[in-house]
Amino acid sequence: MKRWIAILFAAMMTVPAWASPPQDATIEKLLELTQAQKSADSAVADADAFLKSTVIPMTEREGVPAEKREAAKKCLEDYRKMIHDTLGWESLKPEYVRIYRESFTEEELKDLTAFYQTPTGRMLIEKTPVLESKLGAALDQRMKSMMERMHPTCVGAMQ
Repeated sequence: MKRWIAILFAAMMTVPAWASPPQDATIEKLLELTQAQKSADSAVADADAFLKSTVIPMTEREGVPAEKREAAKKCLEDYRKMIHDTLGWESLKPEYVRIYRESFTEEELKDLTAFYQTPTGRMLIEKTPVLESKLGAALDQRMKSMMERMHPTCVGAMQ
């Protein structure tokens, strides 16, 4: 019995040797198929849109002195550049590659690549942003509803 346990243990310890390490080319192919760059670019674009639609107009209100307005715009432009530098694809791609390398074997990456090349895989890639948007909106609505229900309780507790 001890012999079988030792053999089983030895076999388990060699399992990683059976799996070939992920290759950068395979990872990059999968990132291309899953449109990871498009997703990263979209996050940066969303941050830009937020700054342009909400924060920048706040600096352009009447009564804000010109020097403060210019300082705020400079600060926001610096922040925008930091977002691009930190969340842009060129900055994120090495992280994606590292995480995929740590998470998958070469065979798993090839299987995923094969899946994303099928019509069903391509459909999933196309519909994922829509699903995420709809789920985000549903979660936002739930959070809003929850906050509205909590508000009277919290206000009552503070009185």
